[in-house]
Amino acid sequence: TRIMGRGITILPNSIDHRQIEELIEADPNLGSVLELIQNRASQLSPVELKLFAHRKGWLDGSVTNGMALSFQEFTEHVVAPHQDTMGDVYELHEDWINIIEVEYPDENIVFMAPPDTGKSTFFAVNYPLYLMYRTNALLRCGIVSESVDLSSDRIVQARETIESNPILQSLGVKRPIGKDATDWGNNSFTIKRPKGISGSTMKAYGILGAIQGKKVHLLILDDVVSLKNSSTPANRRKIEEKFKREVISRLT
Repeated sequence: TRIMGRGITILPNSIDHRQIEELIEADPNLGSVLELIQNRASQLSPVELKLFAHRKGWLDGSVTNGMALSFQEFTEHVVAPHQDTMGDVYELHEDWINIIEVEYPDENIVFMAPPDTGKSTFFAVNYPLYLMYRTNALLRCGIVSESVDLSSDRIVQARETIESNPILQSLGVKRPIGKDATDWGNNSFTIKRPKGISGSTMKAYGILGAIQGKKVHLLILDDVVSLKNSSTPANRRKIEEKFKREVISRLT
């Protein structure tokens, strides 16, 4: 099987040498790449091969030919090993992934789960990080919670994951440097991305606060309702109206 990605032909170890020679003759620059892949392919699992190709700069998250990491592969092999709060990817998480990627990929979805199942880290940290990778850093994501202080906890967690995770950085999700690193705080941050794009990569909001700024591609509502802000019918109506009139309108 040949896996095509970004103009580079990646071949398994068992390919006929005559085919390699024909490819090298057609494009001499492929020679060293093919030789390296031929030596490495038999030593790597499919996920390791994908990570290897990304690390070498031959692929990016936008590829649609099977070489991009799935959300499950990303969670298991990129972020979860570096997160004390996440740990293993449980069967429940695999069900969530299937719902997001297979069953309802283009729908607004409500998830309800017991405490200590990792839902906030899974949805409000890891999934935005995954989409930063898949969109080549073009994602704009809003996290809405009961208060800005609560949603900013997710911003900080995602930001610290980027800072401390070299695998994630090799996938193009990294902190900018120099004069481009002005938006790197507790309430919002912007990762390294092409010039001319406005709006934070991730931004924290409180459900009853001002929802301002650029529209977002992804909107995560995490622990929006509490006893404090929903204790009366009037308070509950206020939250509902805020959601319908202002929050949901931020989606692009």
